[in-house]
Amino acid sequence: MKMYYRAWGNPQNPPLILLHALACHSGWWNEVSTYLEEEYYLIAPDLRGHGQSPWAESYRFDDYAEDIEEMAREFNRPYAIVGHSMGGYIGMKVASNSHCPPNALLVADMKIDSPEKELAGFHKAAQKKGRVYDTLKEAVDHYKLLPPQHKATPERVKRVAQDCFYEQKDGTWTERFDRKALAIENVESLSLAQQVNCPTWVV
Repeated sequence: MKMYYRAWGNPQNPPLILLHALACHSGWWNEVSTYLEEEYYLIAPDLRGHGQSPWAESYRFDDYAEDIEEMAREFNRPYAIVGHSMGGYIGMKVASNSHCPPNALLVADMKIDSPEKELAGFHKAAQKKGRVYDTLKEAVDHYKLLPPQHKATPERVKRVAQDCFYEQKDGTWTERFDRKALAIENVESLSLAQQVNCPTWVV
């Protein structure tokens, strides 16, 4: 999978892969990169079906993990992962695999399990088509973060939203995110954590 990614910092510094959450994209890390780019070489990919990366036939957690392992092999040196929400779960998948595990892992704001009602809601949403807007401004103005109790400023939400849409041939704008990716598998964080083979910090 040829993934789009953003990078910050000196490539000679220790590599740190930043993995975003479900239905997000690499731009979520823009604000964080300021605090880390002097010490690390930061690589933030758009996961398959997200942001500017291609859509795919399969969105299993193992598929995401294989994509990240492929990226990590190119470093040919020790690296670490920071993952937010689903990105943290994918990081745990990579860290539990002996092919190309990270030397360290930080998991932030990750679910412990997947309640049946929640999973059913995700799978139902995966069947819906992406919304269409006449202009990018209209799309950005309608963009909302979940959960709604966030503390992000309107300016920051707008910056993130700018990269969530693309212009179609007829001039309208729609979501970059492949909604089929919402049909996620059951999350089993506690059992997966038993298989992680590197120092891990769960936040």
